[in-house]
Amino acid sequence: MRTATCVGPYYAGVCTATCSAGKAVIGGGCYTAYPGNTWQTAWAVRATYPSSDTAWTCQMGEDNGTNRYNQSYTVYAICL
Repeated sequence: MRTATCVGPYYAGVCTATCSAGKAVIGGGCYTAYPGNTWQTAWAVRATYPSSDTAWTCQMGEDNGTNRYNQSYTVYAICL
């Protein structure tokens, strides 16, 4: 499994995890944690999909219009 950790920018973000050379992506996903502020919640997954034969992409963004920006999230690519 390969991972990529990205931050933001602002209210949404797109991040991609890429398999090692010679490996193909067979699945993947994304994760973002509660940021720890009582007035904020974690971003929502907008889309998660294979962006090529060797990469998995996640689109993340704020969920309800609050000012949750520059949030960290991780993309996972399961490779074989």
